Amino acid sequence: MRSLASSLRTLKQHAMSKSPTSNPPSSIVILVLGQTGAGKSYFINKLLAEAGSKHHVQVGEQQSSCTSDITPVTASGLTSKHPTSKGCPLVVVDTPGFDNTLVSDRDICDRVEVWLTESCRDGTVLGGIIYIYDISQDRPSAPARVNSNLQMLREVLRQPELMGKVVLVTSKWDRVMCGDLETKEKDLSSKHWAFVVKAGARIVRFEAKKEGASARSIVDSLLELLEQPADTMPLW
Repeated sequence: MRSLASSLRTLKQHAMSKSPTSNPPSSIVILVLGQTGAGKSYFINKLLAEAGSKHHVQVGEQQSSCTSDITPVTASGLTSKHPTSKGCPLVVVDTPGFDNTLVSDRDICDRVEVWLTESCRDGTVLGGIIYIYDISQDRPSAPARVNSNLQMLREVLRQPELMGKVVLVTSKWDRVMCGDLETKEKDLSSKHWAFVVKAGARIVRFEAKKEGASARSIVDSLLELLEQPADTMPLW
């Protein structure tokens, strides 16, 4: 937990220090985090396909993680309708899932920190943190297992305007045999994750029937934050 906090503070050191309109970002980073099997790589691939990219990341078919390394992918075209970031490289970062069968959570955090330190340069902006959560999970402990990571995010980001860069994305809505998913969603919002929602984070569905458009809409909502005036834009 402490190591992941350190990773995020590393990215914080690369914040923009001037108005985005006078000094556009050199690159925008969006971290994709979540438990193993939640659909992080799948989400990224749908986003890339929606943008017309030929790139893709490997997707696992089992609950064991297939993503063992930090995998950054530059997505072209996703910033085209955002004046401030138009033409700016958008780097979507796939990460190994927590509760990983291959590496420990601490090792994952260490790898994120190393990648951020080596890859981020002056002018790099944290576009957002997307945390993917499998809404179809029937394990009673599932939300609680995520809470430690979310608690850390709240402690590191602190300000509500920074927590606004965190999107909790619920996935696998097509699994209708897994119980009342809408009730689960309400419980997450009003009970388990209320503390991060109150702090500024958002809970959004990864829509099963229009996955590409849904993924892009989520990323667009983060890029729109960069269009805010300099005195209100959440900088890092």
